Amino acid sequence: LRDSLKDDEAAFVLLTLRLTLQEIPDQARFIFMQWKGPACKPMAKVQANQKFQEALTLLSVSFLLSTI
Repeated sequence: LRDSLKDDEAAFVLLTLRLTLQEIPDQARFIFMQWKGPACKPMAKVQANQKFQEALTLLSVSFLLSTI
């Protein structure tokens, strides 16, 4: 994965795994990965952090609403 990401870019991805845990099927587990390349400009890192936080907020709200 790291080889496909550029050194001058910032990105993030959400992976969702559905597992059977303690004999309970279809348990969702989320992995949020963030990349900031070593040559990424400081302003791009700041903007990526803002978008990352927005995404976390939206996903958290969506998840909470889906459990109601």
